[in-house]
Amino acid sequence: MKGEIAMIGKIIGGRYQIIELIGVGGIAEVYLANNIILKQPVAIKIFHPFISQEMAFKERFVVESSIAAKLAHPHIVKVHQVGIENGSYYLVMEYIEGVPLRQVSQQRNLTPYECASIGIQICDALNYAHQCNIVHQDIKTHNILYTADEKCKLGDFGIPRRITEPTASGQNVIINLPYYISPEQTQELPVSPASDIYSLGIVLYELATGTLPFDGDSIAEIAQKHIQQPVPDPRKINPYLPSDLIDIIYTALQKQPNRRFSSALYMKQALQKALTRFPKGVQYSMNTRRDDTDRIPIQTETSPNDYQSNLSALQKDQEQKIKRLQSEEMEEEEGEGKSSGLFFWFILLVILGGLGYYILQLL
Repeated sequence: MKGEIAMIGKIIGGRYQIIELIGVGGIAEVYLANNIILKQPVAIKIFHPFISQEMAFKERFVVESSIAAKLAHPHIVKVHQVGIENGSYYLVMEYIEGVPLRQVSQQRNLTPYECASIGIQICDALNYAHQCNIVHQDIKTHNILYTADEKCKLGDFGIPRRITEPTASGQNVIINLPYYISPEQTQELPVSPASDIYSLGIVLYELATGTLPFDGDSIAEIAQKHIQQPVPDPRKINPYLPSDLIDIIYTALQKQPNRRFSSALYMKQALQKALTRFPKGVQYSMNTRRDDTDRIPIQTETSPNDYQSNLSALQKDQEQKIKRLQSEEMEEEEGEGKSSGLFFWFILLVILGGLGYYILQLL
């Protein structure tokens, strides 16, 4: 708290005046600041002294942050400047008026349409970064910002990743990223774009179900589950998830990198195709299991016009189904009536024929 208060009003890099603390993480704090020269807000991530003093971090920070500063994409948080102040490294980034995606997912259930839309935007950002030969390595709902107009921005590019650190015995142990990390990262194998695709699969699983696929009492236990255990069926949590979305999640979460989507672009295309079959603004009740054709729409945080439009479409579809069933039933009844009439006349003719034959014999 004292450190936070001491930072308020301070000027960083000769032009960024700290206004308030807006985020705290394990290795850094994020502040809202004002560029006193350009008169515009920015976000500044200031790394804790203990991480800034690590030689490996310092060597990689300058290189990776400089590369990240060259990225320019509508779904990536722009890095404006990097520097060091009083022994602590910092990143100056564009300020986004939004909240972490994790906060959104904790507040309400996201619809399949929203899940796919978010996935498309992040795939777009990753495809661009991968074409620039940059692998993010830390995709999670915490560093995806979600704005009021449903736009996503992926942050934390250019931050060196510490996957493991040596213990007193000299062995490496995982110290971060346990819930979203790919199997190859837990084993200290080379990362690739497929590693980001796996982590995005975890994000989609979390958005679709409200929970993470792997949990445990320790980081090592969670890491082993990523390597060994199959992905829990998301339909056991939300039985009304569309099969298209489930297939995409399962493909992204394959244990072997070469069995996942071959690129973020292909994953984006799969999500775009699925999106066309998801009604916007409608999610399905999870209280009672029903057939896919009998799902119950419930209102979410969408405009009344969107909701009424979707509801009217569903009602019209149900009315058409009812009319079709009624028509089929009437045809069956008419058919049964015709069959009964023919049978009656057939019996009558047999009786009359028999009676006529008997009379002829008497004559």
